Amino acid sequence: SLINANVAIKPDPRIYDDWPKVFRDGKVLDEYFDMAKAMLGSNPYPRDDLHKLKAMEKVAAGLKAPDAFTRPDINVTFKDRRNQVDIFQPACTGCGDCCTGCNYGSKNTVLMNYLPDAQANGAEILTHAEVVAIEALPSRGKQSKGRRWKVEARNPVTHETKVLTADHVIVAAGTLGTNEILLNSRTRGLKLSKRLGKGFSGNGDVWAFGYNANIPTEEDGARAPIYSFGAGARPVSAGDIDAGEEPYRPGPTITGAIQLSDPHNLENGLLLEEGVIPGAFAPVLGAAFPMLEVLKGDPFRFNDATVRADDARSLSEQIAADPMNIGATVYSGPLSRTMMYLVMSHDSSSGEMDIENGRVTVNWERGGSDPAIVKDEITIKRACDSIRAEYLANPIWMDEFGNRLLAVHPLGGCGLGEDGDTGVINADCQVFRDKTKVHKGLYVCDGAAMPKAVGVNPHLTITALAEYAMQRLADNEGWVIDHSPANLIPDDTFDPTKLDIEAIFADALDGVRSIKKAIDNQMWEMARFLLSGFWRKLTSHPLARKHHLPDLETFLAVMCSDEALAAGTG
Repeated sequence: SLINANVAIKPDPRIYDDWPKVFRDGKVLDEYFDMAKAMLGSNPYPRDDLHKLKAMEKVAAGLKAPDAFTRPDINVTFKDRRNQVDIFQPACTGCGDCCTGCNYGSKNTVLMNYLPDAQANGAEILTHAEVVAIEALPSRGKQSKGRRWKVEARNPVTHETKVLTADHVIVAAGTLGTNEILLNSRTRGLKLSKRLGKGFSGNGDVWAFGYNANIPTEEDGARAPIYSFGAGARPVSAGDIDAGEEPYRPGPTITGAIQLSDPHNLENGLLLEEGVIPGAFAPVLGAAFPMLEVLKGDPFRFNDATVRADDARSLSEQIAADPMNIGATVYSGPLSRTMMYLVMSHDSSSGEMDIENGRVTVNWERGGSDPAIVKDEITIKRACDSIRAEYLANPIWMDEFGNRLLAVHPLGGCGLGEDGDTGVINADCQVFRDKTKVHKGLYVCDGAAMPKAVGVNPHLTITALAEYAMQRLADNEGWVIDHSPANLIPDDTFDPTKLDIEAIFADALDGVRSIKKAIDNQMWEMARFLLSGFWRKLTSHPLARKHHLPDLETFLAVMCSDEALAAGTG
């Protein structure tokens, strides 16, 4: 979730027709969707200040589906707050760089909720540990120590291996990672369904662009910008967007969507979303888009060829004048009027994963020509026409590159099924060992579990299914789940005799260096985020609780204004 677009949408309930029977009433997961949204802090973009949202409304009207336009819930924090697990998160700056990782702490990734909550409840999180395979342990063997499973992990840098044993193993390494682990495990003798690796889906994903839209403004008829590039290294702050800031504050990656449904046929439906390209890619795409227009564009389509020719000439002159600053061209001119589209739909889910030299591979003959992908392209072309923008396909999907797919939502390979002949896991996400029996204590809880395409951003569906599976696990084991947030540093676990003073000082110095670097670069929002985290960590330490230190809000008010930070630059 560190690099996703945060979108939290429930799917069309008709997808459950391909799931085990228990889900087919469409209501079983409802409470778990609510639990997931509460933990992830899902909410729609709250303001009316984004040009790309206004452009997307025009697209909906052009598609003759104005009522299909919506602002979907996204997992982003829009006001300074302590979240559900008592982690402070500052308000979103609208920088648009969600998909290269939020630099401000405003995106509600699992780093900000599920992981700290798990750690506070006693979970140990191991880094530099890439799981290679899982093996069943003999019930009475010396190696088992009474456990059912052996998990082999490898440090990807040093290649050293580590072996863990457990009664319960929940595989959630992402669709590709989970399939790789289980395919490797099968080569070591673990009995698994013949369906393993089958049913791979790209979720009907298609990326494309509407280049240099010609949307006249109501005020003076000038062409309206869209702004589809993130701020990159430029410092931005939360709050109202000033006119000069608009190019660098396009908003979260996805804020608007158009849901086109067919009441008679699920597979005819699709979800069209606008998007923001991370600013880190601006130099590359600043050079690529003008070339793509020359090679694949259609500047004569809208009877404004003279204007487009002038745009091309101005852009060429700008690049020639300062070729080392091509990235700056995306914030004005034709690239500032370019819309990025992402479509999700219902592809045939007929790809297959296999293992080669220990690594997963995906095989899907003519996957880029799947009927859903072809239909998606037609819709995107109509969307481009709605705002008088030149349609530019994703370059790797072009004929010259073999119509290769770029899917940001890989799904399947360990799909849910009624039995081991139709799926890899059962309705409780337990892994089948044969047609009817499951491996006790072995689960899959991620995108690999999806039997087919979901047709929307799958993040929320995956989270809800995982919440459901964990409740079923608890029920089966006779456990009771306490859903209240845990104290992040319980008093009764603190032992002052075990303090590592050297490590504490080293950690503190690293934090101070990061804060100083942000202040020196006048990245005030980043400095605020780092300072607030530093202060929260300091004041939550058991040693600090004996002293009357200011609370976080007071500290932020006094020390973290732009003026106070600027005063500390030297």
